[in-house]
Amino acid sequence: MSKRLTIAHFEQRLLPGTLYLIRYLDEAGTHFKLGITRKKLSERFSAEHLISIIRTWNFPLGQCFDLEQATLRYATDRGYRYSSPTTTELIRPEGVASILEFIERSSDVSTLLASIHV
Repeated sequence: MSKRLTIAHFEQRLLPGTLYLIRYLDEAGTHFKLGITRKKLSERFSAEHLISIIRTWNFPLGQCFDLEQATLRYATDRGYRYSSPTTTELIRPEGVASILEFIERSSDVSTLLASIHV
């Protein structure tokens, strides 16, 4: 059974995904949100909640997840991450430029490593 879960997990990591940084609105106000999805952002967020798309990166889902987790650790370590009543992947406005730079640097390295391990 665990072998099947491992294979399914590996196969899921290879599916196309999107890492995103958006500005959106919820009951608690407007936020910068970092996340991953397999859907289009217009499907993931309703038009009244999605204010703007700051940046998206398209990678295999596993790579998106790894970059998201590394970025959230980076944001937490620098005090840029916070939570609202509905989500935990929020970035303080003063951290957005630093987060973008971190993801760009990390995604360049991640893309290089992925191409080496093909």
